[in-house]
Amino acid sequence: MDENYKIKKTKYCKIVNYLCIIILTVTFVFLMIQYLLLPDKIPMHYNFNGEVDRYGNKWEIWIAYIAGIILYFGLSVIERKPQYWNTGITITEKNKQRIYQLLYNMLITIKLQVVSLFMIMSVFSSLQIGDFRINLLILGVIVITTILYFYKIFKAK
Repeated sequence: MDENYKIKKTKYCKIVNYLCIIILTVTFVFLMIQYLLLPDKIPMHYNFNGEVDRYGNKWEIWIAYIAGIILYFGLSVIERKPQYWNTGITITEKNKQRIYQLLYNMLITIKLQVVSLFMIMSVFSSLQIGDFRINLLILGVIVITTILYFYKIFKAK
């Protein structure tokens, strides 16, 4: 495989990457403001009934944010290296562009979803909201996205 293979950056790809940056930036500004307003101890974990089962220091609102940043950069590196992607199918010159474009679109879509999930977790934590259903919803969307893209990939081989 060509080590320098480049995937075409479509308008969709550019928009998704810009959205990730906007979400990360807006969340950072929001958390900075919230941090100044929070008491030293805040609810950090909720059970399935929405009841607080752990309190923590207010700096802990940054944990999900930092995890989101790490995942954003990690996925950004991975998306630039198609030669390392495990596609599950044989890549040929005939299908390379089509398969890699689908995989790239899947990766950036999942990147947007992962960034959104971790930023929502950060914001909810700073607002002291313990509704786990939004996290389950986004995790479900990520799973469905993965299934749909792999269906398209195996269909396109």
